[in-house]
Amino acid sequence: MDDLLEEFVAETREMAGAIEGELIAWEADPADSARLDAIFRFVHTVKGNCGFFDYPQLERLSHAAETTLSDVRAKQRMADSGLVTAILAIIDRIVDLTNAIDAGTYTDGDPATSNRLIAALEVDAVAPPPAEGEAGTHDNASDPAAAETIPNASPTLRSVRLPVELLDQVMSGMSDMVLARNDLARRLRESGNEPTLDGPFERLSAMLSDMRANITRMRMQRVDHLYSALPRLVRDIAAGLNKQVTMQCEGGDVELDREMIEMIRDPIMHLIRNCVDHGIEAPADREAAGKSETGTLRIASHQSGNRISMIVADDGRGLDLKRIGAQAVNAGLVTQDECDQL
Repeated sequence: MDDLLEEFVAETREMAGAIEGELIAWEADPADSARLDAIFRFVHTVKGNCGFFDYPQLERLSHAAETTLSDVRAKQRMADSGLVTAILAIIDRIVDLTNAIDAGTYTDGDPATSNRLIAALEVDAVAPPPAEGEAGTHDNASDPAAAETIPNASPTLRSVRLPVELLDQVMSGMSDMVLARNDLARRLRESGNEPTLDGPFERLSAMLSDMRANITRMRMQRVDHLYSALPRLVRDIAAGLNKQVTMQCEGGDVELDREMIEMIRDPIMHLIRNCVDHGIEAPADREAAGKSETGTLRIASHQSGNRISMIVADDGRGLDLKRIGAQAVNAGLVTQDECDQL
């Protein structure tokens, strides 16, 4: 796979992961034109790239979504949950086909799936159930077509992708340089005062400290990257359980090491599933309890010094301690006496 195609695959995956959250936020507030523009830019960019690389199925899917969103932007069609579900299904299909390109198994044969997804975009169509999808830098401001259809499109930040292994090697080299600096400092102290070396050595130490801090930041990633997949997860689980759940994400600007984010991804998603499945009640039960039919799930990240806390909370019925205790006793994890003391 050549460099351009690798960039296309990485960019499409990255944008698809980010745009799912935008779609779900837009579903809750269809009047948010800025989010609608961002979603439109995604499908417009994919369509343009697919035409360049000659992937007709991907181009058809993105073109159909673009046309539908254009109608919404022109006030010729109203946004609803069916439309959002249909576009999410198309994004899932785009990601699936992109993964096939990456694996070298892409084929333009059998367009039946694409036809079904495109048909679901029609007014009053029954949208297909969303499949849980997987989560570059195309500068839309420099794209003439995008500039014509999206006024005031903001330019993207310049960036470059690097393998984590390379960052690890650079960090290891930086650590070796710091050790060498410390050894040099010791030798200078042992050799006595050398005033002519003090200034250059202090500048070297300051430069090494700055470089070390910057290299450490290269491994950091905003928690927003983790958050981006959660609204879609909540929407899909809630829909499957006939529940209504809104999600609030706070502290997305907190930064963690990339590997740490990957380590906590599955546990966080497991907590989210439990909140929607077991914590938040069905609409009728919530109404009977004097609550809003729509449950609220909140995830928040906070940093205090070198400590980062993440909180997952919901406004559901809470934990049934007696039931949990009984299950723990039945599983042999604790005795009944121990359980009574908890």
